[in-house]
Amino acid sequence: MVEFTLDSSEKIKRRMRYLIQTDYNGVADFYRHLYGNETHEGEIRRFEMFLKRGIVNVEFMDLLSQKTKIGEVSLRRLFDVNVDNDELFRN
Repeated sequence: MVEFTLDSSEKIKRRMRYLIQTDYNGVADFYRHLYGNETHEGEIRRFEMFLKRGIVNVEFMDLLSQKTKIGEVSLRRLFDVNVDNDELFRN
């Protein structure tokens, strides 16, 4: 059996930062796109803190897969350290 360590949280953080910078007008816009509602500034700051720390769970990954380009790529490519963001999300 082969085992390896993959810093998936760092990879997901980079993928989300790329999406926020290329497809959305900042974290607040990204939040509205994912959750479909307005919220207060404190919630946006909290959400941004979670993004910076790479704190994701299965429900959040499911939301990303349904509402962002992350859902258009295979898990193998999503976590492939040799695939850069531009190549991954190229239309």
